[in-house]
Amino acid sequence: MRLARLLLAACALALAAADASCDERKLQRDAVMLLANHVDVELGGVGAGKPDVVGFQYLKPAEALLAAQALAHEDFNQAATQVQRILEYQKPDGLLPHLVYGPSVASHLRWIPSNRTFHPGPAFWQQMSSTEHQEEELPMSPFNTSTISAPPVAGDVAWEIFRLAPYDSVLGVRTTAVQFLCHVYEPLKKLQKHLFSTRRGPSPNSLLTARHPWETFSSLSPHWKAFLSDLKNAPDYETVVSTIPEEARARFAAGASTIFPAEDAVENLYEPMVYLAAQIHRGEGSEIYSRKAAMLESVVNAVGGVEADRFGVEDVEFNALMLRSSLSLVNIGRVLVEHSSVCTEFTLTQKELLKDMKELHSMARGLEGALIGNNSTQGLWNKSADFFADSSRLSLTSVHSLRGFLPGYAAELDEDKKMRSMKHFLSEPGSFSFFCSQFPASFFACSGDDSTGIAGSRKDHSAVMTWILYNYYLQRGFAR
Repeated sequence: MRLARLLLAACALALAAADASCDERKLQRDAVMLLANHVDVELGGVGAGKPDVVGFQYLKPAEALLAAQALAHEDFNQAATQVQRILEYQKPDGLLPHLVYGPSVASHLRWIPSNRTFHPGPAFWQQMSSTEHQEEELPMSPFNTSTISAPPVAGDVAWEIFRLAPYDSVLGVRTTAVQFLCHVYEPLKKLQKHLFSTRRGPSPNSLLTARHPWETFSSLSPHWKAFLSDLKNAPDYETVVSTIPEEARARFAAGASTIFPAEDAVENLYEPMVYLAAQIHRGEGSEIYSRKAAMLESVVNAVGGVEADRFGVEDVEFNALMLRSSLSLVNIGRVLVEHSSVCTEFTLTQKELLKDMKELHSMARGLEGALIGNNSTQGLWNKSADFFADSSRLSLTSVHSLRGFLPGYAAELDEDKKMRSMKHFLSEPGSFSFFCSQFPASFFACSGDDSTGIAGSRKDHSAVMTWILYNYYLQRGFAR
């Protein structure tokens, strides 16, 4: 996201200086150079920036995967190598962490001594006194990581990179590209099974629960505030959040300032997020994250809050990203069923792959029905708004945002939902819209519609905020 903002800023400056159309080819060259300059050789992917600029050496796997996909337009081999390296940070149980610390970050640090970051240090996530449990949780990589899941984009990214591969045909097969799929198939399958087994409700057609806002790209979305507020009732809440350094609070407030006033951002988002993360570092066995406790009724606009010991949100973005990656993994499997013979170290037989495909397809279709709806469920579709809801439960702080379009990126919508969704991009009278003045689309619906107001928000900024990642997902949805 930081890299994306830099690219947008660069193009905006070029437009202002030249008073002419943005040179797309130059922008592409600048983007490639920017990504190349941010590659962290030690961590094996595109990082956020130099430690003196961003606070410490780290990699966010989800963002690094998307950066690798961008690099694949110019250099498939480099992109493929980065994806394989990033997947090495996967835990034995399949979880891909949302944050990886570089070797320059001391393991004993509970908080990073810098005013450039709000992230906790490696020691914040260290857990378990049981030797046996420690052995189970040992990561495949020697680097310290968080215990929160990265946004689930890995399957989608791998498939898109495969599609960008050059055509080095051997008997009609793009050999190098198929070999890439052979390398990533098992880690991707392990990640998928981990999330479905730990996040899905009792029904095969249930939505998956996000256990922390950092498991999405929209942790600043206002809808999280209502869910996070109930965590403040926990008996140890004040004890936990009182340990947050002032410089970390200030950095978070500055980062959220385009949407929320400083006090609101810290008290109603950052503090409960840190408290929630502190519960996650206790491990999957913690009651707050037990599979049974995390379930939420999959009913649009269900009434009631989320108790502190039952946090879990059937979030539209988390499920849309997961659905897109699930369908991509099915596509990857189909390619391997036909062409895995070009992979010398791939051990699965065609029969085993076909068995996998049956299971993976069932997972994806069940999630698609739960998210988008089918003959027996309306999913997260909100008939009164003609748009997808933020989650399966009513959040009193929800507003219309591009998050509600993500199911259209994840899978093919029926014609009725397509047309009803599209009206929000055509300035149709009586409906909210996201093309406030021109492309790119605003993340929040345009100002002037009272239903889009954000309680406590910076009204002078929020209505015109654009996030390039969501415009990318919007473009892919339009392409359908």
